[in-house]
Amino acid sequence: GRFGHWGQYPESKSVDGSWNEMDLGGVCAALTSHFGKNTNKAVNVVVSEDPPLTAIFDTQQLTFTDTWSGELLSFSSSRFGVLSYATPRGNQWLNLHASHWNTSEAVDRRFLGYFRHAHDVVFKYRLGKATILDHVRGSEKQITRTLDVDGIVHDEPELILFRLPAERAYVSMMDKTQVVMLKQGEERVIVQLDSEHPLAKFTSSTKDGQTTVGIKLSNGFHEKPIRWQILKGTDEELTSVAKSFLSSKAIDLQELTMGGAARWAEQSLTTNGRNGVSDSAYAIDTIEIPFGKANPFSTPMRLGGVDFLPDGRCVVCTLSGDVWLVDGLEGEFTSHKWKRIAAGLCQPLGLVVVDNKIVVSGRDQLTRLHDLNGDDEIDFVECITSDFITNPGHDVVTCLDVDDEGNFYFDSSVQGVLKYLPETDTVQVLGSGLRNPNGLGVRGDGGVVLATVQEGSWTPASAIHEPAAGSFHGLGGPREGAGQYGFKMPLCFVPRGIDHSSGGLDFLPADKRLGPLSGKIVGSSFGNCTHYLVLREEINGRSQGGVVPLTGDFLSGAHRIKFNKHDGSFYVAGSSGWQCYFQDVGSLQRVRYTGKPLYIPTNVKTHRNGFIIRYNCRLDPESVRLKNVLCQQWNYLYSAGYGSSELSSRDASQRGHDPVSVSSVHLLPDGKSVFIEIPSLAPVMQFHLFAQFAAKESDASNVFDTDIYYSVFDLGKPFADFDGYVERDWKESVQRFPTPEQLPVDPRILAQEKLKFQYGTLQGIRAVTVRAVPGLKFDPNVIRVSPGELVAIQVKNDDPSMPHNMVILQREDLNEIGQASMLLAADPKALALNYVPTHPGVIYLTPVLSPGGSYTVYYKAPSESGIYPFVCTFPGHWKVMRGVIHVANEGVKLPEVPELQAPTRPFVKMWMTKDLVPDLNDLGGRSVARGQEVFTIAGCIQCHKVNGKGADLGPDLSQVTKRFKGEKLLNQILNPSAEIHKEYQAVSIITVDGETITGLVTKKSDEALTLLTNPLKPTELTELATADIEELIPSKVSTMPKGLLMTFTREEILDLMRFLHTQGD
Repeated sequence: GRFGHWGQYPESKSVDGSWNEMDLGGVCAALTSHFGKNTNKAVNVVVSEDPPLTAIFDTQQLTFTDTWSGELLSFSSSRFGVLSYATPRGNQWLNLHASHWNTSEAVDRRFLGYFRHAHDVVFKYRLGKATILDHVRGSEKQITRTLDVDGIVHDEPELILFRLPAERAYVSMMDKTQVVMLKQGEERVIVQLDSEHPLAKFTSSTKDGQTTVGIKLSNGFHEKPIRWQILKGTDEELTSVAKSFLSSKAIDLQELTMGGAARWAEQSLTTNGRNGVSDSAYAIDTIEIPFGKANPFSTPMRLGGVDFLPDGRCVVCTLSGDVWLVDGLEGEFTSHKWKRIAAGLCQPLGLVVVDNKIVVSGRDQLTRLHDLNGDDEIDFVECITSDFITNPGHDVVTCLDVDDEGNFYFDSSVQGVLKYLPETDTVQVLGSGLRNPNGLGVRGDGGVVLATVQEGSWTPASAIHEPAAGSFHGLGGPREGAGQYGFKMPLCFVPRGIDHSSGGLDFLPADKRLGPLSGKIVGSSFGNCTHYLVLREEINGRSQGGVVPLTGDFLSGAHRIKFNKHDGSFYVAGSSGWQCYFQDVGSLQRVRYTGKPLYIPTNVKTHRNGFIIRYNCRLDPESVRLKNVLCQQWNYLYSAGYGSSELSSRDASQRGHDPVSVSSVHLLPDGKSVFIEIPSLAPVMQFHLFAQFAAKESDASNVFDTDIYYSVFDLGKPFADFDGYVERDWKESVQRFPTPEQLPVDPRILAQEKLKFQYGTLQGIRAVTVRAVPGLKFDPNVIRVSPGELVAIQVKNDDPSMPHNMVILQREDLNEIGQASMLLAADPKALALNYVPTHPGVIYLTPVLSPGGSYTVYYKAPSESGIYPFVCTFPGHWKVMRGVIHVANEGVKLPEVPELQAPTRPFVKMWMTKDLVPDLNDLGGRSVARGQEVFTIAGCIQCHKVNGKGADLGPDLSQVTKRFKGEKLLNQILNPSAEIHKEYQAVSIITVDGETITGLVTKKSDEALTLLTNPLKPTELTELATADIEELIPSKVSTMPKGLLMTFTREEILDLMRFLHTQGD
């Protein structure tokens, strides 16, 4: 599209503050930034409803670490609130940042979860051999905390409550309670400990004006709860509260762990269902989702997981922390009952049902949900494990799957694909180096695990990976010991046209109700809201595969797939998100088999000389013809750049696809398999096979198309069982893919890619298209931009004969940059620099674009008016191929700048020497004057002198006929690299120190060599001792551009030849 790689994706689609309007249900687990402290694994709890008071429980420190007067949390509206810390909605009540348990290292600590009972939340954790229930309840002036200790306490653990500015702490007794008092100006902080518990006592210390207060537990059994309150206020305000503490009734925490009354029993709702109509094998039925204000809690329904209970009800989780039951899935969709059963989880993006229990993967932990009293609401949120990294930013945790042994699998953006083994209570890293994985599929036996990644740095395209045994997959760059390329290649790449942001996968069971997809692997596209069949083969000890697009679009980014054994269909849950072409914020849809045929490949086997493709139907032999098959291939480049262009497999410096020659096509004896003979087949990152065959059914033949996007990393033995097989000297296939060393990425391009997110996501940005057209021209060659305006300039190379780029420059640096670009012709790093010199005057640039290529530059115009030239710096083009950007307000007349605007002439022909040779013998009647005009218009005079007029950048042509005449002279003009004048041949010198210097040799002796590195500064020369030169590489490319005369007629070219032949006479 005109806006480049991703199209125009307005940032407004990723700005959504609806999370802040949601009823969070009194609890919210979130990465929380609170009054100067960040807690990554936090559970925030409302401990007083009126007035509101909130406390934060740190599940790693196993204690409350802050409090504030106000409601729960505020979330950033950017990227839906996912990437940033949540913040308190209120002012700090009491700073508890220093709270933690002081124990020896030998004491095991573990967070076990929390119970919900009406408005109360009771936390459960293990400290050594003791299991502790921990509860806080508050009011405007105080909070009361209760610990119920079950088991034996060892090592006298000390719970630090706080560290606050105070000169000292006063310890005393008040009505048979231990009291610690701190003075803070007019206010007091008082801690009261119920003295009926003889095995707990206060500790306090003061250092550097900070007083630390704690409670130490004695060893042994604690039969009674440990209870204390913290009060904050003036003496007058606190006196009555402190005196009433002893008379208040202690909370029975055990009672709060039994399950309370349902909180949302009266807040269920019903939505409609829509049954899809399809002429194909599968229909997509839709369950309407109650978005935002359509549900009682204003939940933004971005679904993160889906599964089914044994009774057939559907369970979904949302990015904002809810879990819902959905009923009414039997038969045709008519109406569906929705009921919230849990809230406040930490960004759950994966869900499975195991042993009738719901398990979700959150950003903080793996959680099992328990309904203790059968009222369809969750009473205990159990922490299965939190033994993985929780970070802000893009380091999310996604997906959840389980194998037949009960092991759990999930994705972590920072760690990779993780496997939790309940038997050993350990988390393993199956594979790392995966960029933002948001898809997972696990075969039942756990022997195959597939994970999808998102295109970006060190991820050249979306891909399906197969992590195993700690494999490394490339993110961050190659690593030693990680294979030939420093990382493990994926099962397959998925090209941008099929998917640009991959979602989850599912190994569908063998169930005839699924139709042709029974027993197959299905993957989803979050970016394109589609799905595809995944093919996988094992060959020579490794796996490779590909995808086959399936018909049907989903309403939002498809990223979770789950089979429903009750109705025999699979369901797709979706969400909106960054760079997703969604219609709705979220979606829940059923893919239902209609009974109609679907003709698909079920298996691919790769041989040294082609592919065997097996279909799920018998094929009409008349359709299995060579003319019905088309193949192409390309590679990608792993680099720090954002994704990769699609690169020629033959020449990685060229962008584009290579056609693949197919020698023959054969229907094999089983009637379902086809051998496609490709003798030239070699490892390639992306192979696209298109075939149009016909399925043979009874007396009818049904024509169908097949698109397979495959990745070939290894080849099997040659397939010989077909007529016409020719034995060859088959050489071992070798993987030769582009590497950053071969094709280093221009850092300036990397910097511009970042601007695509800064500038390219704004609504209202103006799009301008500039084409490189035959004749070394830009069309248009004048662009008007308002000061400060953002413009997306799409540069397209419509010149079929040669590559081009576009470089926007500072006007005063034009000549220096242009001359330096000519010397790049000899530099080995020229392509990596896109033939653009490293110079501060370069403002923006495109890569070198092959014919048909395009690139979008996001240009922010300066705030003041000005003139900025743009040129093509491919060797020799800059003098001729140029244009100008006028930064000027509307209505201001633009000045003429002819020196920056190349003359516009229509393309005539890409002339070859043989086209004009017959006319060279009779130039006598040709016009010398018109030939001199051509010499000027074509730009020759900008590099060459004739009779003292012109420039010294190329050879003096005043007496050119003493060296070249007739056909030889013409060939030098049309094919300038055929023979390069040594005085004007750029060279690249590599010194013994590894430095590369490019320039023109001006002087050479046995002892030294002198280089002109900048033709515009002829007095600045570089001298190198011969002994310091490791290698001298003459350029094979002339700095004179090919195709200079493609806009001139035969008559004009012959006039030019007459002019050149008369010089020096």
